[in-house]
Amino acid sequence: MIDNMQPCPVRVLTVGEGDLSFSRALQRYFGAAVKLTATTLLQRDELIQRYRSVTTVLRDLREAGADVRHGVDACALPGDLSKHDIVVFNYPHLGEIPGDSHDPCSMHVARHRALIAHFLASARPLLAGAHGQVHITLCGEQPTLWQLEHAAKHAGFDELQRLKPGDVSSFIVGDLGCQLTQTDLCSMPADAKWAARRKWRSGALGSVHWAATYGYEHRRHESEQTMNTDHSIAFVFTLARQQQQQQQQQQHLLLQEDDHLEHHTPSAQEVDSAEDLFNCMICEQTFPNEAALAAHLAAPGMPWDVATGGPIARWHCEHCSRCFTSERALQHHIGAGKCGKGGGRSSSGGGSCSSSTEP
Repeated sequence: MIDNMQPCPVRVLTVGEGDLSFSRALQRYFGAAVKLTATTLLQRDELIQRYRSVTTVLRDLREAGADVRHGVDACALPGDLSKHDIVVFNYPHLGEIPGDSHDPCSMHVARHRALIAHFLASARPLLAGAHGQVHITLCGEQPTLWQLEHAAKHAGFDELQRLKPGDVSSFIVGDLGCQLTQTDLCSMPADAKWAARRKWRSGALGSVHWAATYGYEHRRHESEQTMNTDHSIAFVFTLARQQQQQQQQQQHLLLQEDDHLEHHTPSAQEVDSAEDLFNCMICEQTFPNEAALAAHLAAPGMPWDVATGGPIARWHCEHCSRCFTSERALQHHIGAGKCGKGGGRSSSGGGSCSSSTEP
């Protein structure tokens, strides 16, 4: 008896999405060959406020059968997302680009090393089986500055491939790539009306991504047309060969993170020295006290004040309650007319609103 059944769709999770144009491009290209879950850190209302065009994107995704979830932190992916074959994070970034962003010893670089490491640790339990993949696209000197290779090894991953993202072969990798291509469920060739605007297709903003033909535009807000992605590389990682040992290590790391999030203080018998309390086992960064470590684990991308051991003061908009890690960022938000008249206040309160995973 001949089996005419189609392969099961490849389950793909996208995280840290901005206007969701990459998720829509992915859905357009692969069609029913993928079962897509697209997530954003921003809540739906805030997403629509930042990207006017996202309403159409949301409609297209839902009509195609994709699941869309908001308020999802890439560094703390919820367990109810279920298992996925591929987890994708394109151009992870925390927002601001300070003058010392190229300094390996800067807070900016430290924050992004934490972002990468905690994302990898969070994504690992969601992978379905030994063939699961994590895709990360970075540009310029980010892979070296942010120590991507080291973070991947520390989290229990082997590098499977690295390619420029100009061709879809940068996404179709390994056994899952074969599964994607050995099906007739993929969409028809790109419709001309789907294409991203010229800047994203011509190379004027740096590297050209294959998904631009299907509408992908990498931008921080609605009017953004200057985000350079020169020398982009799409990395693909898969679980390390020593599956059982690495899985046990990952479970230990996740349990430790849960303990710290619950502000658990180990007894003297549980630790060899007080220094162990202040080291993050996920990103290997050190902190001046337990409170600073707990704040870091609650929001890994948030900067901390070495002097006080607490979160750095953040600026809040009095009109829409959004918060920012600098007064300059707040003033830019006000000047852009996003929420009416200006006004802001400084605070050192905790929370996750300053740990955005979008550029």
